[in-house]
Amino acid sequence: MGKLVSAGGKTDKHARKEKPKPVDAPLPQAVQTPMPTPPAAAPAAHGEYDVELVPIPFPPAIIPKKPGSQRTLLDLDRRDFIMLGGGVIGTLLAILAAAGLNKVANRKSPESKSEGEK
Repeated sequence: MGKLVSAGGKTDKHARKEKPKPVDAPLPQAVQTPMPTPPAAAPAAHGEYDVELVPIPFPPAIIPKKPGSQRTLLDLDRRDFIMLGGGVIGTLLAILAAAGLNKVANRKSPESKSEGEK
């Protein structure tokens, strides 16, 4: 494949190297806008409201305990009660399942009853 060459030859390459530099445009002047005037306050209606501001003390600071901090055995929280309830429900279900299996396993068929009576 051939290259396209302009008719100018070397002068064209020299002209490409010396590109005219863009002229720095002057920066636009900052327009200063006047500060907006605050809206006029509504005239206070004297005697309409009787308000007395009273300071309220802050509640005492409660420092939350970290999950890994040491707790006493009697310091129970919500998680402990949830786990206790889950254990109780699991134990009751295991007892009911054992009682049901006991009844199914010890069920006597009618044929074995009639043979035992003879």
